[in-house]
Amino acid sequence: DLLDRLETALPSNAGIHHWLNPEGVRQLIRSHRKTGRQAAALWAILQFAIWHRLFMEGDGTPPDSSANLDDYLA
Repeated sequence: DLLDRLETALPSNAGIHHWLNPEGVRQLIRSHRKTGRQAAALWAILQFAIWHRLFMEGDGTPPDSSANLDDYLA
C-alpha cells in the first residue's frame, strides 16, 4: 500500500536526509498507521520530497504525466 511505499522511499530521499530526520519520518508513518492522525504532516513531507527532487536535484522540469511517484522519492 501507499504507506509501505512511503516508509521505504521517504527516509532514503536525499532531501529528507539533508533537511529532516529520516528516523523521525519513519516514526511519523508508523504513528499514522496506528492513529490515522498524521496525514497532514505526511502530505507536507511528501510534497517537500518531490519539490526537492524536482528543483534542488533536478532542473525544475515537470514530470511526464505517466511518471511514477516512486521515481521522485527514491
